[in-house]
Amino acid sequence: MRFLSVLITMLLLGGMTRVLAAGAEKGEPAPGKLPEEANRLRQNFWEAAEHAVQPVRERYVADLKRLLEQYTRAGRLDDALAVKAELEASAHEGVESAADFERRLVGIKWMWNGGFEVEFRADGTGTAFGLKWKTVRPYTVTYTFSNGNHGTVVFERNLSRAAAEEVNNGGKKYSLTLTRAKE
Repeated sequence: MRFLSVLITMLLLGGMTRVLAAGAEKGEPAPGKLPEEANRLRQNFWEAAEHAVQPVRERYVADLKRLLEQYTRAGRLDDALAVKAELEASAHEGVESAADFERRLVGIKWMWNGGFEVEFRADGTGTAFGLKWKTVRPYTVTYTFSNGNHGTVVFERNLSRAAAEEVNNGGKKYSLTLTRAKE
């Protein structure tokens, strides 16, 4: 029964993701291009969805860990390896918690639009221009620089690149790219 509830939840979330992705392909506004009130609604939606799914995700991971132990003890090594791969993949696919995403993001150095390097710190600050940031959902952060420029960054799941929509202190909007710095 647990498996069925997890499966239904994963299918529903996959459907929501496809609907949002399809909307972006049809030219609907990206999160940074929506009016501020609509962005707040979207942020609230994703925070509520993450909160609702987190217990199901934790239960799924716990069940996989028990199954991995069971298969390992029974000598079913092929099955154990498959379950282990699923456990590892579940950390980066589907619904990842905001906290898990932040743990992966913190400490990575990024080239900001090819112009300067910035590193996101665990305390919500960054290493350049008085950067302050906050995760609004996995792979998406909002940020503000000390000069008033602010925006939203959406990271690729493998954390190799990101796209940002920024508004400067004069109100002009523009798009930026972040690439992971060579370490």
